[in-house]
Amino acid sequence: MLSPDTLVRVHNRTKRPESWGGFRVPPFGTAELPFRIAENLIEDARFNVDFGGHEEAFPLVDERGVNLTFSAPFHYVDGYGSCAGPLSLALERAGFYMHVRTQGYFSHAQLPERVLYLLGRNKDVQTRIGLNLTYPPAQDHGPGCVRYGMTMFETDRMPKPWVPAVNTLRRVFVPCRANAAAFRASGVTAPIHVANLGVAGDLWTVVDRREQRNNRSFTFLCAGTLTGRKNTQATIAAFTMAFPADEDVRLVFKTRQGALGHGPVMRYAKLIEREPRIRLIDCDYPPDEMVALFQQCDCFVFPSKGEGFGLPPLQAMATGMPVIIAGNSGLLEMSDERYNWTIRENVPVAADEYPADWADVGNWWEPSIEELVAHMRYVYEHQDEAYAKGMAAAEWVRWRFTWDRTAQVIIGAITEDYPDLPDLLREHPPQESDDSPGPFAGVTYPADVHVNVFMLAHGQLHSTLRALTTTFEVLKSIPARYWLLDNGSPPESGIADYFEALHKADPDHVRVFHSDKNLGVGEGRAVLLKSWLAEPSSGPHDCGLILDNDIEWNDKEGFRRMLAALYGPGVAAVGIEGWQIVGDDGSETAHPAIRNPFGQDVDIISGFCQLFHRSVAEAHGVPRGDLVWAEDWDFVLRPRSQGKRILAVAYAGLVHHDGVTTKTVRGENFLDRHDEDVSEVLRTYRAARAAWTGNQR
Repeated sequence: MLSPDTLVRVHNRTKRPESWGGFRVPPFGTAELPFRIAENLIEDARFNVDFGGHEEAFPLVDERGVNLTFSAPFHYVDGYGSCAGPLSLALERAGFYMHVRTQGYFSHAQLPERVLYLLGRNKDVQTRIGLNLTYPPAQDHGPGCVRYGMTMFETDRMPKPWVPAVNTLRRVFVPCRANAAAFRASGVTAPIHVANLGVAGDLWTVVDRREQRNNRSFTFLCAGTLTGRKNTQATIAAFTMAFPADEDVRLVFKTRQGALGHGPVMRYAKLIEREPRIRLIDCDYPPDEMVALFQQCDCFVFPSKGEGFGLPPLQAMATGMPVIIAGNSGLLEMSDERYNWTIRENVPVAADEYPADWADVGNWWEPSIEELVAHMRYVYEHQDEAYAKGMAAAEWVRWRFTWDRTAQVIIGAITEDYPDLPDLLREHPPQESDDSPGPFAGVTYPADVHVNVFMLAHGQLHSTLRALTTTFEVLKSIPARYWLLDNGSPPESGIADYFEALHKADPDHVRVFHSDKNLGVGEGRAVLLKSWLAEPSSGPHDCGLILDNDIEWNDKEGFRRMLAALYGPGVAAVGIEGWQIVGDDGSETAHPAIRNPFGQDVDIISGFCQLFHRSVAEAHGVPRGDLVWAEDWDFVLRPRSQGKRILAVAYAGLVHHDGVTTKTVRGENFLDRHDEDVSEVLRTYRAARAAWTGNQR
């Protein structure tokens, strides 16, 4: 391993100079920084860290096995995110000791327990090999000394501003041959390997639709965001052309929650509203519900103008559903007349849905509506044949498109750089069983811990009620104080009345503050934190807990894990997934080094949940209105220089609610409609107080 003072090259991708303790990197320039600073910037989107010449200092094999750091977004409703879990498990089955980190965005919901374990496991080593599954422009700040990347795009040309990032990779994996050709044509010089994506056959189970129709309407299904690229309008047009109104046929659109309500998407929604046989499902289904939806439909239609790969039709085939796809881009990887119907005529057209600063994005393809109509009619009129083809496709997909195959392609390419890799994987299997306890097993926290909970609310009474109710339940056996700020909420929201009711119930342990304007997250938290610091500490184990008002604890043991982590050796603070930095202008900035610190000893406190020793806030203050802001690297690195760690713990037992469940509800009678909710929260709080009192006796 490199010594803390070994100098490595760091490139600043921003227009501002950055400095840490006397080391400065000019705008758009490069400088040498000590490894102790540079290692904190590895996954920061603003920098590119070059470890050239130091490869041998990073372990390929140690007592744990062959190390691989895998970084990706983990979110079940997203293309990249849905691939992250199964691919990480396939790489582990292939023999790697996995160091798994998040990249970009994260949701622990629906992740297998083993993936959650890998995310939460200590990753206290920078590995030689890193694999980053994410968008092309984010490929130059992935993990590992030697970086490999897996990415994709859906047109015949990658945006030129992205090419330099991809060219920092040792090798790049793309899911289809069309991507390989497009990347080369765009100027990518890194070696390119085609690694098809897979389908989890144990999740996407087969049903024989010949046996379970039950006289329902014949149902076509299309899944994806309602965009021009997904060709929503063509699907609607083909359906109405293919089936007169008197035929018993339906079309279901399954889109992601929040895909409606803005921009050109609305014209597609209005088209759907005018056709009673078309149903729109605008919400996020967890994987098991998505599978159930697929199993209840008869034919999958996917006339996309361009795909990096196209997982939805592959998943449909895995369930035995007949599938109609466009014959372009990544969809050609699964096009086979024995197993599906392909629209062969695809005319190149300019891709016109992308931001102007992406520059030239080339063309995508316009599939023939006439062919789509003909295929839809054929499937409907030859249902037994279509169902038989779907069942054959299910068997083929399970053999041809597996995540284990994807992992083997990756291993084969890395072997070109490390010829001994296959032997090393056989000779050094990962030294940890699947039932191994978590990294904090056996760690306990002191009996006299006192938790101070800080929460802001701005007009979101219902989510605030839910958040505090579950928090009271989780903390009912631990002494706690609550510091609550009514942050400029409208009078009709009920926030002020609710907070005052809590304060009246227990004025010694519930402190309430009011602001006549929205102070913002940073300034609002500063009000609460400074008030806390102005009072005497409750003891050596006094700690702070910052919560957003739209969280919910769904695993009470998660908080025990957080406390155990906090009171581990040399730890100053703990945070969980869901990181965000709120800038001075109120904007949220993508800051991967701070948002996704799994396994790094990065000294940060931010996000929708932070748990920290009082000594951290006392020693380092509350700079610029919040504990940590994106540019406060001096503050970030000071605890590290003192031998302290701030850890991130995956799956700490909370969920961050989506925009629908946290919408502000206002109205003159709002309080009347929520009196029972408020009463229930007060009952929960009193029960928690009784439990604390009982604990003290």
